[in-house]
Amino acid sequence: MKFIDCCLFAILIFCGGCLPNVEGGYVTVFDGYARPTVYGGDGTSYETALYIRNIPKDSLTINESHWVYFKYCDNSGMQLPTDDAECSRIMPRVTERHGKRVYDILTVKTPDGQIHVVYFDVTNYRYFWPKDN
Repeated sequence: MKFIDCCLFAILIFCGGCLPNVEGGYVTVFDGYARPTVYGGDGTSYETALYIRNIPKDSLTINESHWVYFKYCDNSGMQLPTDDAECSRIMPRVTERHGKRVYDILTVKTPDGQIHVVYFDVTNYRYFWPKDN
């Protein structure tokens, strides 16, 4: 009986704090602070917009730009943007209200000439802008 008790205790210690991760796999409660998470559709329209969570409002722009960079530009030789001004230069963005939601729309042109438009639903970060007319 002691062997079974020890095995059960070891399993509880080993698995303790493991939680399923949205991106697959597991994370533990000991991993520290939550990491930025991008989820939703493919980001090619309002209906399939992406969402970002677990970030402060002031880092929304850089997180959006980094997601677009790693999705479309990582292997193209483009430089990774390091601040908001560089992000805006490389990937112009507009903020629009569509219905009752607010979206950041980023456009990036890769060195091979492809243009990608990516929609992020940022209602939770910018709900009151732009104002209703």
